[in-house]
Amino acid sequence: MKSSAVIVPPVITPSEVPAGAFMLASGLKARGMEAPIHDLSLGFFRWLFLEHAPSAGLPNCSPSLDYLVRPGTSAYDPHRHRSVCGVLQSVIRRYSRGFPGWQLSLMDCVPPGAVHSAEELTAATRNVETPFTTFFQGWLAHHGSTFSRALISLSYISQLPGAMELSHLLEGAGKQVIVGGSLPSALVSTGRGIGILRECFTDLRTDDGGSGGDRRTPSVKDGMACLRSGTGVPKPQILHPIPPYHRVRLEQVPLLPGQGQGVYGDSRR
Repeated sequence: MKSSAVIVPPVITPSEVPAGAFMLASGLKARGMEAPIHDLSLGFFRWLFLEHAPSAGLPNCSPSLDYLVRPGTSAYDPHRHRSVCGVLQSVIRRYSRGFPGWQLSLMDCVPPGAVHSAEELTAATRNVETPFTTFFQGWLAHHGSTFSRALISLSYISQLPGAMELSHLLEGAGKQVIVGGSLPSALVSTGRGIGILRECFTDLRTDDGGSGGDRRTPSVKDGMACLRSGTGVPKPQILHPIPPYHRVRLEQVPLLPGQGQGVYGDSRR
């Protein structure tokens, strides 16, 4: 049996839980297969703010991250919140300037060229240096030996460039790569755009995870049942060992799927 990893490519907003990835990993667990979640969106931001920024002479992000992760007991201060988010956005903008044509933010990623052209997306993400390349290479060197099958969870257009580069990198490393998620499912339902998306990946799935050629492949129904049982909450991984996942998301009240209610907050701190 192949060892699997569920992978969340950048960029999604770091305050958002990748619910689709949790559902898939939980469904796999319901079928007796462990598939750790690698949140490479949150991981990328942590790498950029905590590792790259200091070495590149960019503004110190630690106070902003401390505020967003550990807001303390004081009342929510919208002015301070705006200020600390501004620091992070400034670092992202300055970092993006090193990659002509790329535009990054805490919520979006726009590559050079037309985002509705598979040919131009491929040119922007394969065999070239992108904002994600150094981070991806470090992550793969650290975790690549732990899985042979990568299940890439694609929910937003903002993840598409990162997913394409990651898919190419993993295939080059000899991994089986399967791409699915709510974005391809939505596109196939509307009948618009799915053809372009199919050109971007070798193996794109557009169902709820219930296909795949063997009975162990999970569906959304499996994932929901496992989450509701209280036993199916996977343990996310990022790049290196870090504090518990609910302590590193960049928001005032981190949320994580599980424990029957669908989400739980920072009660585990």
